Amino acid sequence: MVLIYSIKKSYKLKKLSKILGARPRIDIIDEEGMKQRYEARNELWEFCKKDKFIKEDLEHHKIGSKELENLYDTLQLGGAGRWVKGHFVLVSIFFYSQTLHYCLSHEKLGIGWSIMIERCCDYFDKNEVRNIIPYWK
Repeated sequence: MVLIYSIKKSYKLKKLSKILGARPRIDIIDEEGMKQRYEARNELWEFCKKDKFIKEDLEHHKIGSKELENLYDTLQLGGAGRWVKGHFVLVSIFFYSQTLHYCLSHEKLGIGWSIMIERCCDYFDKNEVRNIIPYWK
């Protein structure tokens, strides 16, 4: 059961990363691409609401869809929209409870956005699997 879940999760992560990580064309108005990105973001929110571990983090931090969207936009503006070792960091953050919890705890930890994003990139670059320990610890 866990293996099937892991395969499905990995497939969804790759699918959404491919769509949301693609550079939009600036030479034309790409309505189909915009529609795909909009639908992919909605799929990302649905995944977060349904995944057992992510859902627990959202409940712990009292986070709803609007706050998730704001976090995504803030991370994107802060530079998380990049590829690291096959991970589109902006999407991968939402697929792993360790990285999402870290990002949702940034204020409590007193971490600035740029340092938090760099730490998440480093997390994926080093293929870490445990809870994120901030740089200063």
